[in-house]
Amino acid sequence: MMSVMKTGTKSSKKAPPRRAKVLPTTFTVRDMNRDTATVLNACRQHGRVLVRNRTGEEFAITPVQTAATPAGPKPDFLERMRLHRERMREMGVRGPTTPEGIEHVNRIIAGEI
Repeated sequence: MMSVMKTGTKSSKKAPPRRAKVLPTTFTVRDMNRDTATVLNACRQHGRVLVRNRTGEEFAITPVQTAATPAGPKPDFLERMRLHRERMREMGVRGPTTPEGIEHVNRIIAGEI
């Protein structure tokens, strides 16, 4: 029935701000099987989590920090990208960072070029 439906007016109440989810430090084997990502995220957040099985045994999981793998792209990749950008500029490719470049991309998308 139409009379039962809401009118669609918006409420003046604001949604409460989202809070960061606090992850527990102890999980079960079932949690590991069903939601492994949450267990690993808690491990990253806390530095160590415990996984308890049905018999009461607890196992500690800790992330391994390796110094051999630096964060960020490899230097050879950055050099290859720099050379690629130079070759593209030599071929006349204009980047969309200038207003003319943005207009050029817009014309390509519109099918004018």
